[in-house]
Amino acid sequence: FSSRRRHTRYIGDWSSDVCSSDLAEISYSLNADGSVNVNKSTFSLKPAESTTYEAGIKSFVNDNSYLNIAFFTTQVTNEIAAANNSSGKVAYQNIPETERNGIEMSLDTRWSESFKTYISYAYLDATTTKDYTKKVSNVTQNIASGSRIPRSEEHTSELQSPMYLVCRLLLEKK
Repeated sequence: FSSRRRHTRYIGDWSSDVCSSDLAEISYSLNADGSVNVNKSTFSLKPAESTTYEAGIKSFVNDNSYLNIAFFTTQVTNEIAAANNSSGKVAYQNIPETERNGIEMSLDTRWSESFKTYISYAYLDATTTKDYTKKVSNVTQNIASGSRIPRSEEHTSELQSPMYLVCRLLLEKK
């Protein structure tokens, strides 16, 4: 907020990414029945490939508040996800295709020289876009296109409110 000029910026972005598996993801493999093989690593995971598009606006809404709103979509091929776990040991597999669509919003406000707030909210619709199967305890599970991606939060928010005055007083007393 060093500049009190009011301005609005329109943003657009495109990115492409390739993400290979990490050591945790290749540490254990799956047996034919879908159980976790803790004695054999897997090297069959393909790298995940993603493409993201984002559009939004960043603007001062008054002299002390900055608003950021962005819409995004991400398509992923071969997403790496947990297939099964056994006693904390997780085996991974590729999900053929997934998609994430959402919106992110934040408002950063400086109320005084020593007090500001930051609040944000995000909505995420994360789903599979192609059917796939996984085997758990010798039972094949069919995961239909449109199913929510496990462990993806639909709503997230954050509130920060640091007090600069307290830090300044402590530093000035020394």
